[in-house]
This record gives sequence, structure tokens and C-alpha cells, in this order.
Amino acid sequence: MRAAGPDVETVGPYARKGKIEMAVFDLHRIIGDVVDICTHTMDKKITIHQELAASRATILGDRNQLQNALINLAVNAKDAMPDGGD
Repeated sequence: MRAAGPDVETVGPYARKGKIEMAVFDLHRIIGDVVDICTHTMDKKITIHQELAASRATILGDRNQLQNALINLAVNAKDAMPDGGD
């Protein structure tokens, strides 16, 4: 018999390894850092726009986890635009 729910092989790649490091940081700065990384590494046919206007951009969270999530979103968006785009 098999237990209900996802198995280790399914969940494994998505499980976070290591310790979550909570800290207060500026969300605008993280977004800016990710945009800089993507601008220098992605195809020049893709244009990245950013509009940062949060009145309170300071948040509590894991900086690396958020940065990785934003990079993953950017890579997925890039893959969805093989001919470039905005």
C-alpha cells in the first residue's frame, strides 16, 4: 500500500536545504539586485521594467529565499518569451 500525499522523490527538489535566516531588509534593494543579475545574464532581446513604489519596503524574511524565488520567476518569464519581449 502507498501512503496518501506526495512522496519524497516528488517533494525533494523543492525542499529547502539549510537554515532559514530571518532578517529585516529592503525589498526594493532585493528587487534591484535581481534585476541587475537578470539584465547582465539574460538575452538582450528581453527588456526588464521595474516600478518600485512601496511606501514601506522594509520586510522581515529570508533574503536568499526571496532572491531565489524572484530569480526563478524571472527565468520562467524568460523561457516563456523565446523571441524576446517586455
